[in-house]
Amino acid sequence: LSPGKMMYTCSECMENFSSQSFLVLHQRQHTNRHLILCPCCNRTFTWASDFVRHHRTHTGERPYQCGVCQKAFKRRYHLIVHQRIHVRQKRPNGSFICTACGKSLAHHAALLRHQRLHTGERPFQCPACGKSFNEKSNLNKHYRIHTGERPYRCPACGKGFIQKHHLQKHQRIH
Repeated sequence: LSPGKMMYTCSECMENFSSQSFLVLHQRQHTNRHLILCPCCNRTFTWASDFVRHHRTHTGERPYQCGVCQKAFKRRYHLIVHQRIHVRQKRPNGSFICTACGKSLAHHAALLRHQRLHTGERPFQCPACGKSFNEKSNLNKHYRIHTGERPYRCPACGKGFIQKHHLQKHQRIH
């Protein structure tokens, strides 16, 4: 905040705000006024839109559906990003372009994998703990935590590692 500019301070927690409207919005969290209570988990929300989005985690509702492949999403933004995969942009040299960030990939399958970074999609779920991953290879590496498998052995000392780069890092000490 620049000198001479008015500051608004919350009397409950002493936090400062640059405008009175921001202070009023903030103060809602100190009172039960205008709070929306989630009936499933008792979490409270100041805004109805935040509550509606949160409540979908309990109901599984996915109201935003792709008109091309029928895949559904909880958030409109994720649908918009997803729809870009249906627009295949192939360069003359044969590479595929991610319309979200412009990255060039050699194969269409690589483009689809890459686009999961933008959509947040994690279709590979660990059967042991339920954690989800955006790539099968990441699930396979993770699953070794549960199985105890350590396929990468140090030839110098015999110590086993879950991932190859962990072995390579370890080998620098020998």
